[in-house]
Amino acid sequence: EPLRLHGAEPGGSLRLAANRPMRTLKNLWQEAGIPPWERAWQLRVSLGQRLVWVDGLGSDITLRPAEDEPGIVFRWRPGR
Repeated sequence: EPLRLHGAEPGGSLRLAANRPMRTLKNLWQEAGIPPWERAWQLRVSLGQRLVWVDGLGSDITLRPAEDEPGIVFRWRPGR
């Protein structure tokens, strides 16, 4: 499926660590102390319909490659 870079869309959830459950973006943003007015500006990457990465939060652990496997690292650097 194609990767898609996008902005705000309702809903979404990520599992950021193997020892943590899947959490909604709203809960993850609250835990990270990201105020509501900044959330709409955080970029997101989806694989098909599945959210895989959110700027400021990280990537979903269930889609991360093993240490010895190739993968993609997302790094967002706003314009200078």
